[in-house]
Amino acid sequence: MPPLRNKQEVKPTILIVEDHFATRWAAAEYLRRRGYKVLEAVNVTEALGLAAAGTQIEAVFSDVELGEEQGGHELAQWFGKHRPSVPVLLTSGADNPAPSPMNELRSFVRKPYDLTQVESSLRSMIERR
Repeated sequence: MPPLRNKQEVKPTILIVEDHFATRWAAAEYLRRRGYKVLEAVNVTEALGLAAAGTQIEAVFSDVELGEEQGGHELAQWFGKHRPSVPVLLTSGADNPAPSPMNELRSFVRKPYDLTQVESSLRSMIERR
């Protein structure tokens, strides 16, 4: 007989970086309801503050355009250099978002997105790291 499981499966911590409150809130709430721990940042400065402090982050979901000089591409570059095992899923509703090299730890989903697609992409990226 298999052992009884008293604890739920522990899911990864996701950092969501989005300057639009309603968009960030919807993604964060969806992932929390699916069992993920979610951290939120409004901009790159807040996100890097969390990351540089050593906060546990298993994946990042970030808008490309964050209304400041630095955006999602710069954030992805920082993670690639300083925390290379952390995958970054970028998103944008722009017709031609600035290109960024994509690989197994960096991917893109266009807005408007389906939150089930976002979760699936994040999960796949985390599993491949």
